Amino acid sequence: MEDILNEKKYQFLNHVSDAYLQAFGKSLNETFENAALGFTATVVSIDKIRPTIFKRFKVKGIDRLHLLYNWLELLLLELTIKSNIFNEFSVNIVENGGLELTATARGESLNPKIHQPEVEIKAVTYHLMEVIEEKNQFIIKFLLDL
Repeated sequence: MEDILNEKKYQFLNHVSDAYLQAFGKSLNETFENAALGFTATVVSIDKIRPTIFKRFKVKGIDRLHLLYNWLELLLLELTIKSNIFNEFSVNIVENGGLELTATARGESLNPKIHQPEVEIKAVTYHLMEVIEEKNQFIIKFLLDL
């Protein structure tokens, strides 16, 4: 797994009809940041996003899966309702009678002419969702319904 962490932040896994992703990191914070990058890369090319807006987010979860679901759902709502898409993330997760994620994100308003979205994410799902910790290295897997 060491080679994967040095090379990739996320990757798309094979799935018949939806986007199945895997994110990597040396910490839980880094892995959640990379999961957010994978989320964005599902819709548009990350390189086409100019970080012109700055947002702060906070989500809670009863465990890591719930926190991951709420984090990705927040990004989906931000995209769907406010048309904001992000390519820079800084995440901090703390245990506080559950888990709490605070994050900052940079990005811009989605412009179909510039960003040329490939697909539309309909929903975040718990199906196939995993948060794996091995020797202080993390892998997150999640499925996005397209």
